[in-house]
Amino acid sequence: MNSRQSFIAKFYPQKIIQSISKKIKLLGISYPYQAIDLLNIRIFTCLFLFCTIILFLPFGYVLAPIITIMIYFIIEYITLDKPIQKRKNRLEEEAIFFFEVLNLNFDAKKNLLVSLEQTTSLIEGELSDEFKKTLSETRLGKNIYESLKNMRERIPSSTINQVLLNLMEKENHGNQIGQTISQQVEYLREKKLQKTKAAISKLPVKISLISSLFLIPFITLMILAPIILDYYLP
Repeated sequence: MNSRQSFIAKFYPQKIIQSISKKIKLLGISYPYQAIDLLNIRIFTCLFLFCTIILFLPFGYVLAPIITIMIYFIIEYITLDKPIQKRKNRLEEEAIFFFEVLNLNFDAKKNLLVSLEQTTSLIEGELSDEFKKTLSETRLGKNIYESLKNMRERIPSSTINQVLLNLMEKENHGNQIGQTISQQVEYLREKKLQKTKAAISKLPVKISLISSLFLIPFITLMILAPIILDYYLP
């Protein structure tokens, strides 16, 4: 954090900065903004909105506080909470294949570092990039246990974090974790299947709503057409 950001940070409670920073970590290594950037965007947006409502809307002095508070929380949801949930879903989809390949490397009696290096070299994706970041930290002198611990702070999925915890235990105690990882992969696969089933079950409702939007005006027009024609035509 540079000196300018350090000065601005004094205006925000540390608890809020830490909360936003924690969420930013969950968006991964490629996320370009810091906590202070998002806090500034949110506060200036809300101030601009508050002033605009006060000046240009009837009863603005009543509406401004209500709308501004709503927007204050909506901004955090749109910029952080929703992207975190989407990233969690992406990572869990990637994790199924990634951990299957990693397990194959364990079955070949390769150690943790070699297994991770070979798996990340074969697989592209966001989860693979996170592991590449972890491996790069070990090359700079940090032990793999600490690197995996840091990686857990960047992963929003509790299931993937459980696998990372298993990898940490393997590194510390030499535990055999192939079966445990297989169980987590099976859980992710089942979770994906349930999401697919839920999406399919919602299709009839969506189709019905779309059909209603198009059919009801058309049927109404057919019913009213003779009356309208009789009224306007001699």
